[in-house]
Amino acid sequence: MTITAEEVMTPIPAVTMTTRRYQVVVAGVDGYPPSIAAARWAADEAHRRGQRLQLVHAYTVSLMGFPRYDYRSDLGALLRSEGEVLLARTADKLRRRIPGLDVTTTLERADPRRSLVFASEHAGLTVLGCHGREHRHLGSVASHVSAHALSPVAVVPQDTGHPDGPVLLGVDGSAGCHAAMGYAFDEAVARGADLVALHAREDLATQGFARRPLLDAAEDRADHALLAEQLAGWQEKYHDVTVRQYVVRDRPGPALLRYAEQAPLHPQMIVIGGHGRGGLAGFLLGSTGHTLIGHADCPVVLARPDPPG
Repeated sequence: MTITAEEVMTPIPAVTMTTRRYQVVVAGVDGYPPSIAAARWAADEAHRRGQRLQLVHAYTVSLMGFPRYDYRSDLGALLRSEGEVLLARTADKLRRRIPGLDVTTTLERADPRRSLVFASEHAGLTVLGCHGREHRHLGSVASHVSAHALSPVAVVPQDTGHPDGPVLLGVDGSAGCHAAMGYAFDEAVARGADLVALHAREDLATQGFARRPLLDAAEDRADHALLAEQLAGWQEKYHDVTVRQYVVRDRPGPALLRYAEQAPLHPQMIVIGGHGRGGLAGFLLGSTGHTLIGHADCPVVLARPDPPG
């Protein structure tokens, strides 16, 4: 994460957040506990925003047995029936948990990655579950959707505690960071939470030669000035949000994790910027995203700029 003077001069775009443009929150459901926990979190988000919740379940059928036998028809019918039951039960539980919640369901025989990316096109937020700290390697569905979705993506661990903490924002000065700042301020207002903005400056001190404490006193006033410039427009727009700013010498992912673990109040969520859509940029989730999604014990949101036009 390095902010340059040229990037500071880039005007902040108008605040037309993707999270409010589309009135639906999409949640992928596969029947395992992490996805059910994510669906509950997504239901809370939809309720908070007054939006609809769309539960998506997709399945594929593989050829089983010897080539001369085709079990695909019966297996497909079974998987579809199980998917219908899963979606109906999950939707019913969420409606009983949050009376008045508008829930719709989508069942597809397709690759779950493709289905969720398709559903994200008209979503304000796409929500996925993850398997927590015991699964250090990001699953293929979460990795693919996080990189290619057309909406902000929230990856939610099974234990989503810390309801009173701040919103933690990673700032790096990129175009994706502008979207992340808008998303983070928006969420801070909606949740009545403070916002912590952290910029990690990666230099020789982060490479094992003289690692400094996470919350070391400011030594480089220029970095703090640049961070303040990045946030100034948003703070003027969201003047009721209390903002705390930190510049640290560390790699971005570890710095955000260390703050989340050491802070007196653990964050409700961590927000970072995505790297765009499609092509190589969409394919590469990035080391910061991988680190946070694989290790954070709170939801991680990857925000993206609104599409042009």
